[in-house]
Amino acid sequence: MTAGHTLLGSGTAKRTEIDGTSTRRLLYDAEQHLSVGFELLKDIPKSSVTPVFDPKLASAVAAAIGPPRISIGDNNYDLDSDIRVNNPPIDLAYDVYVRYGGREFPMTKFAWESGDGDCDFSLSCHVHVPVGRKVDIILRPGYVAASDVSKKYNYWNQEITFHDVPVTRE
Repeated sequence: MTAGHTLLGSGTAKRTEIDGTSTRRLLYDAEQHLSVGFELLKDIPKSSVTPVFDPKLASAVAAAIGPPRISIGDNNYDLDSDIRVNNPPIDLAYDVYVRYGGREFPMTKFAWESGDGDCDFSLSCHVHVPVGRKVDIILRPGYVAASDVSKKYNYWNQEITFHDVPVTRE
């Protein structure tokens, strides 16, 4: 396929806001139908996705990523986390893991473009962690997540770990 083909798609956009009591409140719920031009590539060449580390941006990146909240469902196995990203100075692309009992468990991946404002990312995995225990949440820079960032191909290349995050009951 070549440039100029039209892709028709639909999707649901939802935005949630977390208030001071950790209660979720739906702010936006709409379905949009899109028509966009595209060029189909087999793969994004690795050379076009560039990991970046600039010591001058380190404190601004750290300030842009809020500490996660962790909760577990009634079955004691469904671990959920929310991480707030607030206007980072560079694109972010992470594979996210929870570490408990000396093991790492994959949660998900996420990417966020600089200049896109703020967002709450909801993450989850299926692992038994007793309520009241503490876990580490690891954000590890990821090429695959970076390839999901649509406008740019640079992403922050520094791992961030939130240590000793308490697990609460949902």
